[in-house]
Amino acid sequence: METRPNGDRIALQDGDAIYLASDGASESGDRPFLDRFDLATSKKERLFRCEGVGTSGSSPSWRLAPAGTRPVGVEDRPAEPVRRGPRLRRPAKITDYRDPTPQLTRVTKELVKYSRKDGVPLSGTLYLPPGYTTGTRLPALVWAYPLEYSDPSTAGQVRGSTNTFPRVTGASPLAFLTQGYAVLMDATMPVVATRRR
Repeated sequence: METRPNGDRIALQDGDAIYLASDGASESGDRPFLDRFDLATSKKERLFRCEGVGTSGSSPSWRLAPAGTRPVGVEDRPAEPVRRGPRLRRPAKITDYRDPTPQLTRVTKELVKYSRKDGVPLSGTLYLPPGYTTGTRLPALVWAYPLEYSDPSTAGQVRGSTNTFPRVTGASPLAFLTQGYAVLMDATMPVVATRRR
């Protein structure tokens, strides 16, 4: 997207093409990607997709180089965000600042999957405080917001990634981790529409 002088945001066009970015939901979590869509031919080309949930996570944050032809994405890893894109063979570090929340960099994250009584698969990211010992009972905070879906299979999509750099902004519930709480973030709570006959 591009912000015009009057404040309007428009899709940035690169010749006859535009770029499409997505979180890239998969059964294992988010695998963000970037596509180049040719407006003249309606053909789509996949330029980049996060290499794998088990190795890294990505933030769907894309910038174009000044010429408008070199998209570069910001990819997260648990310890630091790095720059990566279709033409970058190796990730390049883009930040050089002290970790603002080192206590949260050492937390443990797990993708938790479970099913509701009606069979809809649910998931969430479980954060455990630094130094957590397996089997120890903890107070927990569940962070959820119900969303509406048209069918159970769509409602069961897994969102998020355990391999992203932990960021705390505003009144984030992740601050509870510093007080010994477990936090289940983005626990899915779908409302599935039913058709009337």
